[in-house]
Amino acid sequence: RRIRMASLAQRIHADLVALLDRGLGIWRDGLREEVLRELSTQQNWSSLCQTLASWLSCRSVSLFRFDGASLALLAWSLPHRPPALRFDPADALLDSAELRLLQAPLGARSENVGTAPVMASGQVVGLLRVDGVMSLYGGLLRRSSPQGGLHHHRPMSTPAHARPVLEEVARLLAPVLGGRGPSASPRSGWT
Repeated sequence: RRIRMASLAQRIHADLVALLDRGLGIWRDGLREEVLRELSTQQNWSSLCQTLASWLSCRSVSLFRFDGASLALLAWSLPHRPPALRFDPADALLDSAELRLLQAPLGARSENVGTAPVMASGQVVGLLRVDGVMSLYGGLLRRSSPQGGLHHHRPMSTPAHARPVLEEVARLLAPVLGGRGPSASPRSGWT
């Protein structure tokens, strides 16, 4: 009986993981289409950051751009105008070992900050940052459920479902921030 129960549990687990993986794939496709739509229209960076914040259920999304030798805040998802924030010299911040130096709060409480470099032609042209991403089920659970505490749960580190999305959005932004304009090639290769 234990063997039958164990095999049933493994089958159910495999089915649930497959459904979750398929759901995440649909979610990623929808996010990719929204980002490409934003990039193909007026290229309003604040609107793009707000779209990303909504899809990722996070407190804020910030987009930095290289301006000469410094890294400047281009736009963010918060409702008020971004401050004139500049990091000099930027090369030290974008060293691969120190990429997570941008942990300081940017107008909201800083938690589970994730960053991804925006690379164009082998050079860093910007930096995409998310702050306060909810867990995968955050916002989907009702407060009255037995797991109601997860309703607004924000983990200590950037959730695993957001990391590949952040990297892919950085790849989609690369041609635009690198000065080549939007390209159709990022449509393939979504992970």
